[in-house]
Amino acid sequence: MLILISSVDLATMVMRPVPLDAGIVRCYVKQVYRGFFNTYGYELYLQGRIGTDESDRFLLASKKQMRKNMTGNYGIYASPSCDEGSRVGRMGSNFLGTVFTLYDNGRDPQKVAKIQDGAAATASSATPESNLGPGDNVLQIREELGCCTYEANRTSVCIPDVDEMGRHSKIVRPMSQRDRIVSRMATGELTDLVKFVNREPVFREDLGAYCLDFGGRVSMASVKNFQLISADDPSMGNVLQFGRVADDMFTMDLQWPLSPFQAFAICLSSCDTKLACV
Repeated sequence: MLILISSVDLATMVMRPVPLDAGIVRCYVKQVYRGFFNTYGYELYLQGRIGTDESDRFLLASKKQMRKNMTGNYGIYASPSCDEGSRVGRMGSNFLGTVFTLYDNGRDPQKVAKIQDGAAATASSATPESNLGPGDNVLQIREELGCCTYEANRTSVCIPDVDEMGRHSKIVRPMSQRDRIVSRMATGELTDLVKFVNREPVFREDLGAYCLDFGGRVSMASVKNFQLISADDPSMGNVLQFGRVADDMFTMDLQWPLSPFQAFAICLSSCDTKLACV
């Protein structure tokens, strides 16, 4: 169970994998409306344990922005106000809404290269009094924390591998397109990555329909409902499940090796508009 002490602690905790011995962590996602134009976003809450006096705890909020190239971009924040100082990461999509990539707060490597080239040019013409040191133009390149791809009736998710202590075996910080997680998913080069796929529904004769068993945690049918299982070891059970319980409310249950940030972003990708394959 997560214990939230301060916004700084929260921003750190939500980026860490759920502890292996924590089991299933129960959360819910609420759709909210913000701003003058009443645009919608989502908020993630940790659900207090039933039968205790624990209250629900805020974890994360999202805000969607459209880019000039008409691709979606979700900012993810450790504050309900979604102020930039509380941003912990983001998720970007392609135009069709079929590929979503999760990032931390680092910078695009192409933009970093341009900034560093400009800084180098400035340094070469600067006076000694400018105090521009060799490390002043070194900027943090973003880390990829996962990728979701959508095809007809098929969802695939890859995240960097973690050990039982929640430590990454290798940080994914690609400097070229071929090293990105989405490119590696396409070629099957999944070393140091973990792959999950959606659980396929089972036909129930009593209902005459294909269904998933959400264990009573989901009460409304929706195309957004899903369960993720390990592609290599389905016996792990549901690593993540997400489903509608009201017009503006979903339950979200996760376990190791996902972090709350990764799980929330994956669920946001399920809610996003898709122009193909659904």
